[in-house]
Amino acid sequence: MKFVPFAIAAATLCSTPAMAQVTSVSQLSDVQPTEWSYQAISNLVSRYGCVAGFPNGTFQPGQPATRAQLAALVNACLDRVTDFQSAQDAQLAAALKTQAAKWEGTQAEVNELIAERDAKNNGVGNYLGLGVALNKQGVDGNGYTADRTISGGTLQARYAVANKFGGDISIRPYLNAAAGPSGNIGTAGGALVSYDYSIAKKGGVSAANIYGGVGYQVPFVNRSEANFQSAIGDRGQVVFVLGAEGRLTNSLVGFADLKFPTTNAGDSYGANGAAYSPVFTTGLGFKF
Repeated sequence: MKFVPFAIAAATLCSTPAMAQVTSVSQLSDVQPTEWSYQAISNLVSRYGCVAGFPNGTFQPGQPATRAQLAALVNACLDRVTDFQSAQDAQLAAALKTQAAKWEGTQAEVNELIAERDAKNNGVGNYLGLGVALNKQGVDGNGYTADRTISGGTLQARYAVANKFGGDISIRPYLNAAAGPSGNIGTAGGALVSYDYSIAKKGGVSAANIYGGVGYQVPFVNRSEANFQSAIGDRGQVVFVLGAEGRLTNSLVGFADLKFPTTNAGDSYGANGAAYSPVFTTGLGFKF
């Protein structure tokens, strides 16, 4: 009868107030390893702590138990099992919560790295570009007319500083240079602040932009013989820009824009009604 050990244990729980709680089955002198119920009694004592012995240090495993004693044993053991499970559950919940917090932090870092990767690989991103600059002459001279187009080079960059109003706010430094008659060089540089609006997306980031902005330009080298005056001028001036750019590969961006000076700089060199000419630049940018 397998219920006998439980009945016996119930008897120990319900007999007298003098019964002492035991923490090891070895404290019960009449419970031997040879008993068929030894393991069950041992578990009730050491694992669940719901068995007490008689004052004389015995368990009396061969004695019958009343229903009241059996009910007392079951009740005591259920209370202990519930406490045990609750403690274990609390520890497990705390561990899971800690692990979940770590996972969320790690996932946020992973998402950020993925976004950075997508922006670098799929988007326009930041770049430093090289290209050509085209501009009409500002004045007649040295056998060249004001209608002749001067070709040169451009070095310019894009660096996005913020995302506002559904697009990027970017800084665009640049340097333009062109050779005029007799090898005279005209150069000008400046920086623009632009708003870049996405017209195509890939991987959740902008793969192509149109942009417009305003900045300030100063001449570095300019002589009338350079014949680049319509765009460079002899002093600093405000410049507007309109352009477009797009991802070509993971490393390259194509760009093209028009820079509009706010003065007819050719007239500052003594021309009368010199042609006003914005500077057209186009080229390839290397993403960084």
